[in-house]
Amino acid sequence: MHNKLIFLLPAILLLVVPNVYAGGPRLDAGEDLTNEQADCYVSGYDAGVANKFNEDRDQECKNLGMDQYSYGWVIGCKYSENPGTTEECENRINDAESTDSVSLKEANIQDCYDSGYDGGQNNPYDQDKGRSCSEYGGSYHQGFIDGCIAADNTKETCERFTDQ
Repeated sequence: MHNKLIFLLPAILLLVVPNVYAGGPRLDAGEDLTNEQADCYVSGYDAGVANKFNEDRDQECKNLGMDQYSYGWVIGCKYSENPGTTEECENRINDAESTDSVSLKEANIQDCYDSGYDGGQNNPYDQDKGRSCSEYGGSYHQGFIDGCIAADNTKETCERFTDQ
């Protein structure tokens, strides 16, 4: 009887604990955000790290009632390879060279894949990272599977790791 309870406990906890939307340290923009606004912040942060401002995404986010994309962009810019002060990062938003959203998307696809591959080598599947990379065609998931297989696991075993 105890063995059955041990196996049922995780399922029971999933049913009882409310859904939580978490995306790690990048979601420090505020607690009262909707999931969409939090996604805007994360998108802006990622774009800021890459120094690629996406005007279309910024406008989508402004239509949600908050300027989380631009705010996240400035924070990400400050942690990029070419960091700047808050004022310098705000000024980069208007830089015509920083609006190459195609390059940003390609960079994010590669970053998600690489992160997944590294995770598949020796780390558990990061559900939050997988969710944040989902807009890039499952590149984190595919990278994880490829990295896991490269670490001498079967595809079936690797797929099971993504379900945990």
